[in-house]
Amino acid sequence: MSKMKEIDRIAEYLHEVLLEQIRDSIDWAIDGVDEFEELEGNDYENLKDAITKRTIEYMLNYHKEL
Repeated sequence: MSKMKEIDRIAEYLHEVLLEQIRDSIDWAIDGVDEFEELEGNDYENLKDAITKRTIEYMLNYHKEL
């Protein structure tokens, strides 16, 4: 397998794992934050989506610094 195909295979696997870890981490990260305590259903999922997206943006900006 070529080096690029192997990198893509690994990256594809890691993106699934990392997205799951990010979303799981959001639950404990926002625990106790008054602004988010009452959110349920779609509102809660929308919050998690927004935090996930912003986290990935931070990660991409970090990559630019390398």
